[in-house]
Amino acid sequence: MITKTIKTKAIKQLFFLTPIMCSLLFGFLIEKNQLSEKIALKIEFKRYKNELDSYITNNVENKNIRVFNNYVGIIWDPGFLDTYSVIIYDKHNNLDMLYHSSADTYMDKKMYSEFQEAFRYERIVDVIKIEDHYFRCNIHE
Repeated sequence: MITKTIKTKAIKQLFFLTPIMCSLLFGFLIEKNQLSEKIALKIEFKRYKNELDSYITNNVENKNIRVFNNYVGIIWDPGFLDTYSVIIYDKHNNLDMLYHSSADTYMDKKMYSEFQEAFRYERIVDVIKIEDHYFRCNIHE
């Protein structure tokens, strides 16, 4: 039916496909850019940041705090099975650069090896920079 309509150049009959195509396009863009997660982070980030900062400055215990050698994080989304999301504080503010580089290309070899050691058993799957020194990481155990 669609090819017949296109061949006869009766495009007005295909107008009903426009909302479907637009919703598919917007759905793809939302999923690709992780917009829903970024919006949720904007709404909830302050509370998690306060809990993380109180642990870093005053050593206030919290059951959701995770320590990865030199990095401290708080579980943001417990996830499913072996995957969870963590908001990580990085005092050097370069966690995203470390994640996207390799040992050969990163300038500070010592810092890169510390990063590799910290996430040896918990593998980072994805990183989003929330603000300076704070990153959301999806981690797979």
